[in-house]
Amino acid sequence: MGKIETAENKNQHITKELERLLNIYESENDRGRLLGYRRAINLIKIHPTKIEDAKELVNIKGIGEKIRDKVCEILRTGTLKRAIFLEQDEKILIKQQFMKIYGVGPSVANKLYNNGFRSIDDVRKNPGILSQNQLIGLKCYEESNDKNDRKRLIKIVDNVRTVCLMYANKGLLGVR
Repeated sequence: MGKIETAENKNQHITKELERLLNIYESENDRGRLLGYRRAINLIKIHPTKIEDAKELVNIKGIGEKIRDKVCEILRTGTLKRAIFLEQDEKILIKQQFMKIYGVGPSVANKLYNNGFRSIDDVRKNPGILSQNQLIGLKCYEESNDKNDRKRLIKIVDNVRTVCLMYANKGLLGVR
């Protein structure tokens, strides 16, 4: 078997910042923004050159004005004020923590938060709200959140997404 071709991300300085917002919108279950950010991030990852000006993205279908404004801010400041602000929001931080439990997505995290849960220990003390699979995820919480394993898995998923998008854009997957 041959080696899978992966595109080098020449715009990691941009995609890393946009992924910060993507993670926040995921915990908020903001599906519209999730789809837009995922698509834009993947398109920017496979962009053939390092982006120096947000105007380079004007003619790329799937990257709208609001994302271009974010890219412009990243290029100008190196970060996004919105991400910094939202990453300090207690509700978002708590829901992101809940989503680290295997099987807990945005809806369940929101349900936990709305029912007064504020920590993993709160969930451990009152596990009745979780499904069987989520209870197993809760029992394995510490080991499933090992930073090195998680980073490795995220990198694999990102590479697969990038390669699939690259082949889709070339019309090789029969999907557009």
